[in-house]
Amino acid sequence: MLLGAVIATYNPPRQVKSVVAELTREGVAVVVVDDASEAPDSAQLLNELRSAGAEVRKKTVNSGIGNSLNIGVEILVERGVDFVMTLDQDSSLSPNYFAESVAYTERLSVSGLRVGLVTAATLNGNRRRPASLHQAAGADPISVGVDVMQSGSVYPASILSAVGPFREDLVMDCIDTEYCLRLRRKGYLVVWNPNTHMSHALGDTSPATLFGRRVAIVGHAVNTSNHSPKRRFYMSRNRILLLKQYGRTDREWARKSLKAYGKETLIALLFERPRFAKFRAFVAGTAQGLSGKSGYIRSGAIDE
Repeated sequence: MLLGAVIATYNPPRQVKSVVAELTREGVAVVVVDDASEAPDSAQLLNELRSAGAEVRKKTVNSGIGNSLNIGVEILVERGVDFVMTLDQDSSLSPNYFAESVAYTERLSVSGLRVGLVTAATLNGNRRRPASLHQAAGADPISVGVDVMQSGSVYPASILSAVGPFREDLVMDCIDTEYCLRLRRKGYLVVWNPNTHMSHALGDTSPATLFGRRVAIVGHAVNTSNHSPKRRFYMSRNRILLLKQYGRTDREWARKSLKAYGKETLIALLFERPRFAKFRAFVAGTAQGLSGKSGYIRSGAIDE
């Protein structure tokens, strides 16, 4: 059985080298697709990733993570791999993560379940809450999600070929969500594997403060994600685009998405800086989403 991993990079941290080395030791074919990194040490690190066993494709123009993933998936599918894992540059995996994910997928498939992807049930030491428990005839209940981040997701290559490529026009944010929604629409399950765990850097989080004091709501400390205005634009726009496309048919996701994103956006606008720039980005993204437009925003239209 052939296994392949795609790692999308942009100004990657050095920790990605150890991830590549571990995957290659486990017999996984690794393709690193770099999105035109500009950091001074990126070229050296990419050469080190080649030496660690990865095939490295460096793009000359920044074209988004969806494009990077599609390039890597195409390379691996042409090689004839049976399973593909997509991975971010700032994620790390439990030992034998890929093999455990494949074994779990095959076990569920034998039970008659249509598995679209499998990902870790534990993220950063916390057990993810399942959207629901799915029970197949003669099998134990499994944890089924609605949408999960693409990093750490393992797909049968046949599913990727049947469902199609990642949406490049979303540029960044919600690309993984859209793929999960597409899988669900086609009758495939998004499954959490209880036997694997992963770590992932979830933005530049910091405690929310008001007048120098830590903010808590109903006894729970509030944290800010501190995404840039440009990122806020894409988050808002793409969420609206997906709500228009999937909101009526996947109401479970729509309810959860509106609640979670509404809360996160309110926290950002109340406690993050620069507040006005992020508010403008939120409004501009929402307006473009309502108009149905996608693709890159023109340079300079939103603060970086």
